[in-house]
Amino acid sequence: MTELADYNGYSGKERMTKYYDMQRRIASRELQPKGSCEICGDSGEDLEYHDEDYSKPYSWVKPEAYIVCKHCHIQKIHKRFQYPDRWKAFLAHVRRGGHASDLYGKTANPELRREFEACCEAIKVGRTYVFRPLRNYSQDAGNEWFAKLSLDQEAMKNRASRPRP
Repeated sequence: MTELADYNGYSGKERMTKYYDMQRRIASRELQPKGSCEICGDSGEDLEYHDEDYSKPYSWVKPEAYIVCKHCHIQKIHKRFQYPDRWKAFLAHVRRGGHASDLYGKTANPELRREFEACCEAIKVGRTYVFRPLRNYSQDAGNEWFAKLSLDQEAMKNRASRPRP
């Protein structure tokens, strides 16, 4: 695995140390991500942990870590700095009851994908795009843990960003 970048005020080295501990625990079956993605609600075998806190003692429960699908983890959380418009559009898709699998992979729906791309374009030019609802959404829109993730890449190096010292 390549060196990780700083995140939430933790160095790449600190992040790697927790990552290796997590991998060891997963291999021994002491730790297993279960349930559904805590962003989009997708369930299945493609779940993994996203850590917000790399302080010791390590924890893999909220709010230190969240269970997310691989797509939300790699393509959305970690790319939100590069593609903030896509991040915002994805959150709007999730809030209409959308899942990542609606847009990507074997079960992707081309019509929903077109709507998502239209939302991305609208956000890019400062317009509002209103999605049609897909499923019930039970969270308080705008107050979800993922809505509070910073889009300020510089804050990722700042030790003041750490959830715990």
